[in-house]
Amino acid sequence: MMSAKRKKYPPELKAQIVMQMMMQEKTTAQLSDEHHIHPNVLNRWKSKAICNFAKLFLDEEKEKNKLNSQQKDNEHRELQVKVEQLTSQLEWIKKNHISNVSRKQRISWLEQEHPEISLSTQAGLLNLIRSSLYYKANPSQKKSYIKKRIMEIRDQFPQVGYRKIAELLREDCVVHENTIYKYLKELDIEKSPSTA
Repeated sequence: MMSAKRKKYPPELKAQIVMQMMMQEKTTAQLSDEHHIHPNVLNRWKSKAICNFAKLFLDEEKEKNKLNSQQKDNEHRELQVKVEQLTSQLEWIKKNHISNVSRKQRISWLEQEHPEISLSTQAGLLNLIRSSLYYKANPSQKKSYIKKRIMEIRDQFPQVGYRKIAELLREDCVVHENTIYKYLKELDIEKSPSTA
């Protein structure tokens, strides 16, 4: 004995019948007789439709979320490209421009009270070490003493050069003659007439 093949109904027909059932245009029995479908099958379709109503709206919401997600991904990619571009431009500027400017000039560009860019960030952009910005060199007492002694020796012996001054200073303290030469330049003392 062969079993009967199960009938398959198109989704459009199912939707039409379920809508008629829900709108109560016809009873389940009338629809069953009209379409030659068992009432239990029709009730099952109706239950399934009611259970899946929420999915209709969920699918719509998922579609919106998917579009929003794609939009956000596109914006993120665009921003990422822009960040990479700005980073490479900044590196180029730092390499080609800032390296040609003196440290003193770069320090003068710093804005201590800038509302958006911290001092640390500014220092990084200008290739400066932030901790060095707070360092104030204080002349040591020894340096002051040596400069004072150089002046005294030059007043006493205007003809002597930096080597002789170093020799005379060695009686008081140990100083290399190159240091004396440097201090003479700092003090802006002219060379002695004999060496000129």
